[in-house]
Formats: sequence, structure tokens, C-alpha cells
Amino acid sequence: METEVLIVGAGPVGLTCSILLSRLGVDNRVIERREGLHALPQAHVVSSRTMEIFRAAGIDEGSLRAVASPPGDLASIQWVHTLAGPELGRIQMSTPERVIKMLTTSPSPMANISQHRLEPILLEEARKRGASVEFGVEWQSMESEGDGVASQVGGPGGPGSVSSRFVLGCDGAASRVRRELDIPMTGPDRIETILNVHVAANWRPLLAERPAILYWHMDPEEPGFFVAHDIDSTFVYMHPYDPAARSQDDFDEATCRGMVRRALGADLPFEILAIDSWVMTAQVAEHYGDAPVFLVGDAAHRFPPSGGLGMNTGVADAYNLAWKLAAVLGGRAGTPLLSTYEAERRDVAISNSDTSF
Repeated sequence: METEVLIVGAGPVGLTCSILLSRLGVDNRVIERREGLHALPQAHVVSSRTMEIFRAAGIDEGSLRAVASPPGDLASIQWVHTLAGPELGRIQMSTPERVIKMLTTSPSPMANISQHRLEPILLEEARKRGASVEFGVEWQSMESEGDGVASQVGGPGGPGSVSSRFVLGCDGAASRVRRELDIPMTGPDRIETILNVHVAANWRPLLAERPAILYWHMDPEEPGFFVAHDIDSTFVYMHPYDPAARSQDDFDEATCRGMVRRALGADLPFEILAIDSWVMTAQVAEHYGDAPVFLVGDAAHRFPPSGGLGMNTGVADAYNLAWKLAAVLGGRAGTPLLSTYEAERRDVAISNSDTSF
């Protein structure tokens, strides 16, 4: 099985790489070890620059806006005693001055699109452009093969090998491609451990008069915050905890239901869809790889979620690298052009990591 570019990972960054490469006439194939797309929200802030890149890639902006939160729901960030209780403070996001500045800066202003709503649009677009996108296929290792790479993979059909001119590691924070290259990360590897409680609920009746994208629950004994992915349907309650004192197993559904109820401060219905945890880091890879293997997105950098810079930085990585790969594969440039990818993108990641931290 052969392709010009093998993309490891079918998250937003990997799928963006595929769409951009296909648009430039580069044959590519995407493999993903998961059995499908993310079913629950993760990243959600899609910056103006990312929306511009999607527009440049030929993705219909109307389809993106159709799954985005209403602009009015992004009005503020609030600090509250509980969602139903008194407001303690806010940052107002949608002042007339800010809206005018945003609309006059770019024809593609930012949008709040949860990852589980963005990915299906990107997947459909990637396949429409002719790329093969396969789930349940795990990238395992690689070895040099002529002027390219032979990647060993495992999937439903058993082990196999994929020959490609280039490999893009878009396989996230725990990137197997990065480990294979033995590239270390620099920066703190554990800032905080966060419990995620994914909640299905329509709390519009409670929040209609004071919509926000974030609600900080200021409880000294059990602090946390709600990310309002969709006020009509989807929230994530995040609670920092000390893994030396408690484990995720301590947070069963009954415990998490009590935490959410306490932070909500009202007797409103909700359903817990999932409970998981993650470790906040601020790290950047020492190197982004060399031809024929490169790291892109979270495989190369992972930030705290402050400011929503993670996915957006990864999409800009893809935009920087795709045209260069197309130029080299099309004979319009030599491989030294590809060294500019790390030179141009790694300092951006360091700056964004510092800003997020």
C-alpha cells in the first residue's frame, strides 16, 4: 500500500493536513487508531485565523457556522458562586467595540465549534477530496525505505506495511511517532490534573439572560468551572484535584453528580455522559522532525487550555507544512525548504505555550 504522505491521526489537525494536501494535488492517506471520531467535546474555540485557513482550503463556511454556538452565547466569561447563584465578576467579550474590530479585521471571524461537531465536517471534506481515512488502524513503527519510509501498522486485517514518501505525526499529545523519533519535550509535564464530567443538559432557561462561554465556580472547598459548549445541550464541568491525595476512581458517578449539582445550585435535570481526567502541561518538542518525518499539532506541542490556542496552533502548523510538501513532491523545491517548517512554527508554539501558561 503506497501513498505520497501518510498522516497518522484523524483529529482536526490530521484531517486539515489531508484536506490541504489533496487540494494541492498530493496523494495522502490518514490512519487513526481509534475506532471513530471523538464523540464528546474537547477543543472548541476556532480562531479567526483557523477559519481563514478552512476558507482557503475550500471548506464551506456555512456548514461550520451551522454547528457553531450562537454568537450571543459567547458574550462573556463569568465568575459565580453557583450557576444559579450570584455573579461575582465577568469579562465582557462582546462589547460593540470588540465586535466591530473583529468583523473589520477578517471576513472569517472566530467561532465556538466543539471538536465533536467540527471533526465530521473535516472528515467528509477529506474523503470528498479523495483521501483514504481509516479507523482502527494503529501506527506502530517505521524504517527507512529508499527516499521514503515504510510504516508498520496494525488493524482489523492484521499487521501490514505502508510505504510513503513522508509521514506526518498528527497523533496527539502521547504521539507514538514522536516517541519513535526519540524527541524529548521541554517544559513542565504536570501543571494540574483535571477531572472532566461531560454533561448533557439544557440550561438555557437558567442562563438565557447571562450567557457565557465559561463559568468559574468559586467554591473554596470544591472549585471548578463549566465550559458551555452548547447552552442548549452540552457542558463539561472541570474540577482540579491532587492525584497524590485522590485518584480518578474516587470520582464515581454519584460523587460527580453531587459536584455538578453543587456547582449548578439549582434542581435542574442533567445526564452524565462520561467521566475522565487529563494532565495539564505546557510543553514543546525539542525538534519537529526532519524529512521524511514531521510532527504536527499536539504531537509537537501541548498547552494549557487558556485562550484556546492548542488546536488553532496545530491547524496553522498544517497550513505551513502542506504547501511545502506539495512543492517538494511536485519538483518545484528541494527538501531544504522543509527545514523552514520547524524554524517558522516552533517559536510560535513556544510563545503560545508561554501565553497559555
